[in-house]
Amino acid sequence: MTECTQTVFSFPSCKSRKVTLDFAGGDITSFGGTMLLRQADRQLGLIKAAAGCIPDPRRQASITHSVRQMLAQRVYAIACGEEMEGAEVCHE
Repeated sequence: MTECTQTVFSFPSCKSRKVTLDFAGGDITSFGGTMLLRQADRQLGLIKAAAGCIPDPRRQASITHSVRQMLAQRVYAIACGEEMEGAEVCHE
């Protein structure tokens, strides 16, 4: 059986703040795993690759949010358990 002994993980700073993942408890948030998901996605590039497969017929000059940004928001929201109200979900 594998034993994990690393209790602290460091991430790139965010807006000049040190970001650390620590399993010591204390004040916690249920969304902490989202940072780990984001970091893994940045290294693997899965959302960027998936967004590249989605055609974007919108007028580029009028776009505020890219397909990649919208896809990332949706993936992270689902990972946090935040289903969008009214969104159609396919249950197979």
